[in-house]
Amino acid sequence: MVADSQPGHIDQIKQTNAGAVYRLIDQLGPVSRIDLSRFAQLAPASITKIVREMLEAHLVQETEIQDPGSRGRPAVGLMVETEAWHYLSVRISRGEIHLALRDLSSKLVVEEQLELALQHEQPFLSRVVEHIDRFFIRHQKEAGTPDGNRRDHAGNYRYRKWHHPSDAVL
Repeated sequence: MVADSQPGHIDQIKQTNAGAVYRLIDQLGPVSRIDLSRFAQLAPASITKIVREMLEAHLVQETEIQDPGSRGRPAVGLMVETEAWHYLSVRISRGEIHLALRDLSSKLVVEEQLELALQHEQPFLSRVVEHIDRFFIRHQKEAGTPDGNRRDHAGNYRYRKWHHPSDAVL
């Protein structure tokens, strides 16, 4: 019987390599694939495969590296894609809740300050989750499509930005 998947340690090595490459892109970006290969001590083919998967997942983006002293075609550099992914920041203070959606570079996308009653018959956590749900509904255009925002079986929010094939955010 042939195993359909690779052994667990191979998958772990792949994840470790992808994590190392992403960290290098984040620290050095924009950086060329050749430089990534050298710094990560991985074969160029491995870098190409890892980068292709990251490009498809909108984790990194390609950009031109301008070197004033060189001639010919500009090198293609890789840098972290900050606009494609957002995180929600929540600040709760006495009587109010602040919700803000930011991209990975911490640039503010949208922000709201709402009342959070001190005394209420509904439990505190349910009210906070309800405010977050309504926040995403009100700001679907900025946050992504409605199906991109999900809560898992434990009630934790799982958020992802949706990309239109033309890379226009709808």
